[in-house]
Amino acid sequence: MNFQQQAELYLAIGKIDRAISLCEEFLAQHPNSAEACKTLGKALQAAGKLEDARYWYKVAIANKPDFAEAFANLGTLCATLEQWHEAISCYQKAISLQPEFAGFYRNLSRIFSQAGKAQEAADCQYQALMLAPSETAEEYLELGNILLSQNQPEKALICYRRTIDLNSSFCEAYYKLAEAASELQEWDEAIVNYQKAIQLQPDMSELYYKLGNVLQSSGRAVKAVAAYRASIDLNPNSFWCYYNLGSVLMKLERWQEAIVAYRTGAEINPDFSWFFYGIGEACRHLAKWSEAATAYQQAVELDPNYAGSFHNLGDVLFQLEKWSEAQTAYRRAIALDPELFWSHYNLALTLGKQQNWQAAETAYRRAIELNPDFSWT
Repeated sequence: MNFQQQAELYLAIGKIDRAISLCEEFLAQHPNSAEACKTLGKALQAAGKLEDARYWYKVAIANKPDFAEAFANLGTLCATLEQWHEAISCYQKAISLQPEFAGFYRNLSRIFSQAGKAQEAADCQYQALMLAPSETAEEYLELGNILLSQNQPEKALICYRRTIDLNSSFCEAYYKLAEAASELQEWDEAIVNYQKAIQLQPDMSELYYKLGNVLQSSGRAVKAVAAYRASIDLNPNSFWCYYNLGSVLMKLERWQEAIVAYRTGAEINPDFSWFFYGIGEACRHLAKWSEAATAYQQAVELDPNYAGSFHNLGDVLFQLEKWSEAQTAYRRAIALDPELFWSHYNLALTLGKQQNWQAAETAYRRAIELNPDFSWT
């Protein structure tokens, strides 16, 4: 057994003083041995003599500037003293010297975490797992969730795939993989994995809802309707599901069904202005002007800061020949968004109906300023 093996054995069995003595004896004969300096530093650190340990780690590095392990040991010592900047610098140097050693990344991940640098910690943990794959599905899942929360869906995707490789019945991994794929707009992969998650947990309404969202985003409107309806069957109190169902039915021009969806959602959450805006839109397509006006009026009462609702309210009041009320609605829209060309233009039309020619001319001039290329014939 050589010196190094003997010293490490003493450390392993807790004979720290023997290890220190052995290192000192060896260094008396071999003062430039970086390995002996590093081992003495480890022994002194184990004995609680941290500043002495720091000194010998630095001597080891001076004797061997590319000694990755000595940098790592010095980094660990600095972390013990909560000297985060120096600890991080030491481990980054160790990694630059030995980039394929997973242990350095793991330790640096812990240091970043202790220093409150969550994203850097996750990045290092990811590198460690790529270099030394884990056999635990949960470890990949946990890291994937962290990376996804940090807006790193590409890395999260890889972690979730590794999770599934290790445990093909892990429902959460499938739907989290689908979420990551959705953020990357990889719709087909998202759909497939939501469907696999549903096979594993067919009673989870949220999975159908999220599947519906992906189907809608990828242009599969009819299938999205089926997914939303399946979600509602399991959880009839999800107002977001009714809202998104209404939105996709609008895209399919199924106006009456959209109204039913929006109205049902409004019963659950009567303070959500977009339900009433949606009802107004659907009623406009059906030329139900009075119902549309009522819906838009409710929308502006709930959200008096959205110009679009006032503009559309003005349009349906115009259809109802309620010129004064239409004028008021258009002016409210313009007050909120002075750049709305159509509000100025329709206001001019309304003022013309009221034979208020001077005000109409002013509104037309403003409309022309906003859109000089508009065909007025």
